[in-house]
Amino acid sequence: MTKVTPARGARHFSPHFSRALRTRVSWVVPALVGVASCFKPDIEIPSEQPLGKGATKLAFVVEPASVKAGVVVSPAVTVAVQNADGAVVEDAQNRVLLALGAGSPGLVLNGTVSVTPQSGVATFADLVLPTAGNGYSLVATSPDLVSATSSRFSVTP
Repeated sequence: MTKVTPARGARHFSPHFSRALRTRVSWVVPALVGVASCFKPDIEIPSEQPLGKGATKLAFVVEPASVKAGVVVSPAVTVAVQNADGAVVEDAQNRVLLALGAGSPGLVLNGTVSVTPQSGVATFADLVLPTAGNGYSLVATSPDLVSATSSRFSVTP
């Protein structure tokens, strides 16, 4: 679990993301997962996201399997918002962000990488990986939830 400390001079840290923090997140989070180009700079995390009742973590439902470079990933990658027991939290509205995992240098993830779940499941229907390679993974994150990492996969030419 990552510890977040308040800025110098601040007395407390709000659990809700301020506008200044949203700007910093788009540059800091990629460094934490080892990829500098995984987030689009125009993505903003809403100041308040209603957690579904009991939501604690994310889990991949459909992971990339056979991926061709430059072609939309099919079937679509899906990520569920789950409670501690692994049940889908259907009323969850937590925006889910998808990024390339560590060990994916030089690979770019194109498409919609920020999705609000429907019935507790976020579907990433237009992802494209333009460069062939091996050993890639995806990381799903959302504020206040435990992140998930996909299995490793290859992108063929």
